[in-house]
Amino acid sequence: LSMTTGHNSGAEAILLIKEAIAQGINPVRLSVTHANINPPGLTVEDMKAVAALGSFVEFCGQSQRAFTPEQQKALDTRNDRIADLIKQVGADHIIMETDLG
Repeated sequence: LSMTTGHNSGAEAILLIKEAIAQGINPVRLSVTHANINPPGLTVEDMKAVAALGSFVEFCGQSQRAFTPEQQKALDTRNDRIADLIKQVGADHIIMETDLG
């Protein structure tokens, strides 16, 4: 059995993770869906809390292409933010995923 939190809010996602652990599900089988975007919109502190419980935080890195310098700058900024979040939360508790293809 495994569980991911889907499109719940950040607070709901954390509540679901805690309840699943309380129900006996191994924390390594739990994750928060694309925590770096809304929904769920977790804060860095929320992401660290999920990792501290032993569960995973999924980061969404959509596979998009940039056709202009401005688009490339936006993609680079997003990727830099994801890299920073991975460093803050800890790579051992991160799952990289894509969304929307």
